[in-house]
Amino acid sequence: MQLETKGNDIDLVCGMEVSAETTNKVVYKGKTYHFCSDQCQKHFKDNPQKYIGE
Repeated sequence: MQLETKGNDIDLVCGMEVSAETTNKVVYKGKTYHFCSDQCQKHFKDNPQKYIGE
């Protein structure tokens, strides 16, 4: 589940609040997920089920 805070999103990997305008994002199963860094984005891409609870 993707949480939203004041127009921002929560990085599902580290829990940090990130701007929805960030360039670190992944579209997975039709939903866009935003990340604070390339590293968090890579962790998500490597195992998205771990972070979205599938």
